[in-house]
Amino acid sequence: MEKDLAMTAIDHRFESQTPDHLVKSLADVVAKADRNNRLADLLYRVDVNYQFDQIPNYEELALLLWNRVTQKVWFRRLYSKGDTTNIQ
Repeated sequence: MEKDLAMTAIDHRFESQTPDHLVKSLADVVAKADRNNRLADLLYRVDVNYQFDQIPNYEELALLLWNRVTQKVWFRRLYSKGDTTNIQ
């Protein structure tokens, strides 16, 4: 996630490794990115489609971003081994 933030010109280092703190920390970053007009860039970079029908729920959006980043890492590790015979 830190790499995706950096590629979006957002400088942030996560200090905690517990899921709740990571989501809250990212929610703060997302809120700041929204105020600085960087949120659309971050969503594009992480490949998340989020519709703003109302005021965004930053914790919900942070959880969605973490889930997508985790999914991308999982796919990368799965397919980088070159053996896709065990894919179900």
